[in-house]
Amino acid sequence: MGKRISTETRQDILIQAFLTCPNVTEVSKKTGIPRSTIYGMSKKEEFQEKLAEARQAAVNDAVAYLQGNLSECAEVLMDIVRNKEAQPQVRINAINSVFAGVKGLSKDNREVLAGMAVKIIDSI
Repeated sequence: MGKRISTETRQDILIQAFLTCPNVTEVSKKTGIPRSTIYGMSKKEEFQEKLAEARQAAVNDAVAYLQGNLSECAEVLMDIVRNKEAQPQVRINAINSVFAGVKGLSKDNREVLAGMAVKIIDSI
């Protein structure tokens, strides 16, 4: 006879699966928990709150990871921009990527970076 797991453990298993699976069918396949059970549990407010918290934590972790690697990404893009041997379109794509990343910055930061971009373009 199989061991029964607690509702809390089952919720935790489902939450982890929901973070990585695109739909209930895949969650069911991954966890072995029937779809009907998943639908029933997912209607409960406690489960919805835990799932929302887990999703927010996952987003926060991803943002922190990306922020921690921004300088490396910027350096790679700038290496491409400065590479005189790179194809012009590749360099233009790198420049466009830098400009696209600047859109979300404050007005003051955008003005400073726009001035820097002009200097970069003048140097290539």
